[in-house]
Amino acid sequence: GIRIANQNSFGEALIPNYHFDKAKVIVSISADFISNWLLPTKYSTDYSKSRKPENGWMSKHYQFESVYSLTGANADYRSQIKPSQEGITASSILSVIRGNKPSELLSEETSANVVKCVQSLKENKGSSLVVSGSNDPNVQTIVNAINVELNNYESTIDLANPLNLFKANDEEVASLIGEIE
Repeated sequence: GIRIANQNSFGEALIPNYHFDKAKVIVSISADFISNWLLPTKYSTDYSKSRKPENGWMSKHYQFESVYSLTGANADYRSQIKPSQEGITASSILSVIRGNKPSELLSEETSANVVKCVQSLKENKGSSLVVSGSNDPNVQTIVNAINVELNNYESTIDLANPLNLFKANDEEVASLIGEIE
């Protein structure tokens, strides 16, 4: 989903390099980046660097997820959402950034955390990071739009030095299986 979304958004099918150590606000929609999302060994180390108050600042972390994860356990604010609400959550964050209200399909608690996270994101434009663990290119495209609105590219998201991971194409594999059958 990330590769397809980046192809549509930026013209290249890549997975960017994420800098959790530079992010003052982190918003994750079902991305368990401490435990199993993309490069958890790097991300957990980078995340821990931004969570030390003796560094002069400590990142604020919002987690929206369906299943309690290690990343969610470390979040400052955690909202439980259904897997089917990942796109609604992402679009609600984008909507609130643009001055509108969150979706009425979200719970009151989740809507309140969306508003709270957007306030933090706006206060930290260019030094925030929004990620999603969804494999849906539509959700990832919305996340890209959020990060564009917040000027996070080239600060906490590096497109120039992409990750060389997961280059397989699910659609091509499905087509091959269809040909074999």
